[in-house]
Amino acid sequence: MTDLPLPAPVRSLIRRLEDAGYPVYAVGGYLRDFLLGLKTHDIDLATAARPEETVRVLADYRIIPTGLEHGTLTVLAEGLPVEVTTFRQDGSYSDHRRPDRVRFTSNILEDLSRRDFTINAMAWRREEGWIDPWGGCPDLESRVIRAVGDPVIRFREDALRILRAVRLSSELGFRIEEETEEALLSGKGLLVHVASERIRIELERLLGGRDAERVLLEFDVLLKTVLPELAFLLQGDGQLYRRAAKRAAGVRPDPVLRFAAFLHEAESPEAVQEAARRLRFSRSDTARIVRLTRAGDLELEAKAESIWPAWQSLGERLFSDLLELRSVFDRAGVEKIQKEARDLSDRGRLLQLSDLALDGHDLQKQGYRGSRIGR
Repeated sequence: MTDLPLPAPVRSLIRRLEDAGYPVYAVGGYLRDFLLGLKTHDIDLATAARPEETVRVLADYRIIPTGLEHGTLTVLAEGLPVEVTTFRQDGSYSDHRRPDRVRFTSNILEDLSRRDFTINAMAWRREEGWIDPWGGCPDLESRVIRAVGDPVIRFREDALRILRAVRLSSELGFRIEEETEEALLSGKGLLVHVASERIRIELERLLGGRDAERVLLEFDVLLKTVLPELAFLLQGDGQLYRRAAKRAAGVRPDPVLRFAAFLHEAESPEAVQEAARRLRFSRSDTARIVRLTRAGDLELEAKAESIWPAWQSLGERLFSDLLELRSVFDRAGVEKIQKEARDLSDRGRLLQLSDLALDGHDLQKQGYRGSRIGR
């Protein structure tokens, strides 16, 4: 198997630890993405060094104790963040998210056996080459996501892995292996133990994936667990839900725009607002999502008297977003509106009130009052 071209600062960091007597392996998603030919900036290292030994050997590096209780340090190698984690075995997971305790070990194979999926459970060291005890490379070739060991146990340990599996399926275009899929579907109730922010991050990445539409359609029941607002879209023959999946996958991979597209035809703007708040979207992103939802019923034609009020009400950015949402199902109609809007803009017709040479005070001085000023 091929060599691994690590950045020079990372090689220097590894050499420092190994010269001190501690074996170091590159692990995780960096290896997976390298073998798939994907760009990645997240570099994870696993080492036999205990955290205090890593700190001592790398004393002249800036070190951030990001997960010290679990043996993880973030080391800045010439500004490049590198996660360095001690080989470990995890204890029980009483909260279905993080181990109650960890046991440090000197064995890389024990460390790999605790990981989530086979394609993330590989390691590489220059002196030893590639280490793949769980068959991650064959699964990469077969484009399959498979849990390490018993999938039921893997998902009970950390419920976030359930969403991570479907997110990886969307991002990589991989299928989920049968037993792994059965386990994640039967364990979907465990997602109540996952923080809203973590759910939002996984959903954003899922929606931004190359295979988002397929995954949204295949795992609708699972997604309804974290987004109960989908129940309205799944009623009857599920046509609304299929439209939602197609619309979400059809707009540019802006996470906020794709979320707005996915819930564009939800039961009400209030339901969409509740979903965005529950998932801890920022105030500005929540406002953008809700305003796009409210604009769903806006009648738009390729006429100045139709375009101008919408432009005024939404502003240029949201107006453009709304047209993108609509173009998924009516590209020809939207292109006509865009052409008319460009023509109006070129002729200086798409003005904001602030562009005018006079304001309400000027009109009051001329004797205008009330609604006449607005007109």
